[in-house]
Amino acid sequence: MRQAPLQKITPLVFKNEALVQTAAVAGRSFSFLNLSYTFEEAIDWNYAGHGKLWTYNLNYFEFLHLKSLSDEAKIALLDDYLAQSGQLKDGLEPYPLSLRIINWIRFLSTQPAQELGHYQQSLYEQVCRLEKRQEKHILANHLLENAFALLMAGHYFNEAGWKTLGTRLVSKQLQEQILADGAHYERSVMYHQIILNRLLEACDYLSTQKAASPALLTQLRQTAARMCGWLKQLTFSNGEMAYFNDAAPHIAPDTVRLCAMADQLGISLAAQPLSVSGFRFWRQGGWEVAISAGEIGPAYQPGHAHADTFSFILHYDGRPMLVDTGISTYNKNARRQLERSTSSHNTVTFNGLNSSDVWGGFRVGKRAKVDVFEDSPGKYHARHDGYKALGAWHSRNFLLTDDGLLISDTVSGNAQIKRTAYFHMHPECSLEQKQGHFILNNRLRLTFGADAVLSIETYNFAVAYNLLQEARRIRVDFQEKLETKLTLL
Repeated sequence: MRQAPLQKITPLVFKNEALVQTAAVAGRSFSFLNLSYTFEEAIDWNYAGHGKLWTYNLNYFEFLHLKSLSDEAKIALLDDYLAQSGQLKDGLEPYPLSLRIINWIRFLSTQPAQELGHYQQSLYEQVCRLEKRQEKHILANHLLENAFALLMAGHYFNEAGWKTLGTRLVSKQLQEQILADGAHYERSVMYHQIILNRLLEACDYLSTQKAASPALLTQLRQTAARMCGWLKQLTFSNGEMAYFNDAAPHIAPDTVRLCAMADQLGISLAAQPLSVSGFRFWRQGGWEVAISAGEIGPAYQPGHAHADTFSFILHYDGRPMLVDTGISTYNKNARRQLERSTSSHNTVTFNGLNSSDVWGGFRVGKRAKVDVFEDSPGKYHARHDGYKALGAWHSRNFLLTDDGLLISDTVSGNAQIKRTAYFHMHPECSLEQKQGHFILNNRLRLTFGADAVLSIETYNFAVAYNLLQEARRIRVDFQEKLETKLTLL
């Protein structure tokens, strides 16, 4: 194994603190993703009892930035890890490896240089491993994390090859993965926040590095400005996000913290009109409406997509009313399949099937294609072909005015198909059924066409990973057309 060039190491300097979202550690007790475990003796870094994502979190070492842990406790965790590094499994995969490299560099950069040699040697070996195992088969956010880790390691170890490789990979992947309207192309607010945080982190330490590429730093700053602009547009007035696709709270830094980081680095917000990302967000009076209007993307890596074409989220007067049901797990099980399904979103399903073929936890087969007829502020009318195998097409028309929101659904084709629309209430949204209509939070009236068959069902709202809360939804069975009106009382 190559020896680390200890004499060349340059501790990195950061203006912003590392943002810790998911970790809680006390002794040998760890809590990630709302699940806890206490190791009786040595830590089992391969522990799989809470699923692979929990094991990943254990191996990220994000907890090195917890203020509640002393430096002595953090060093003890490093020692425990090094003692068992020969038995690692999931922790050696490139994604957790990349995050661990970044977190170790940030921590070691704060420690006195003496007696760090064996930690730096292990870190160096981990970077050597990553250099040979970039996730070009997965791409997307995984490859970007690989790239940022190599870039940071290149500057920490003063390794020209890693600097060059990291610079090239980061630059190329940002060009590919950040869309014209500023969105990360996996169409998940959560991953957008994660990548933006990583990008701002790079801007931070590179601003003090004489060997940093001026062209890369300029690209990073300009990209961060656009990403902040997009993120701001997908944020409701109460600070919550439009959690479409694989996205959950308390995993990534929120809009306020990320924009504050950008501001501290002298990066101004640069908002572009929402377009190619496929989302629309309207604000009018007290109404706030987010729409999943586009197609699944990116086409070659749709692993974090849901079958949610034409779903929407509604807040009124700063309070969530109709919501995306969220995600609570990445385990490949029935819950994961349900959370990605069409019936778990505020849209229409035919014969209980999915509009796009989501399967296998992170796979998508055939995808709904969208034809747009009208797209302007407060108006959106489009059709998708996700059910063309059944001989039917779904058209949905949104219209937002000061008086309220009107949604018109039309199903063309096979008359024998069972059409069902779902409207999922936030757990804290009160729901009262009247004769022919519903009252939401004593503020809004929800009415449907005369021929609609209405019922109230319960469902489990994903508050966060591994945390569910019972809530209610309205089920609407209809024939060819459905008119849905949300108006003020």
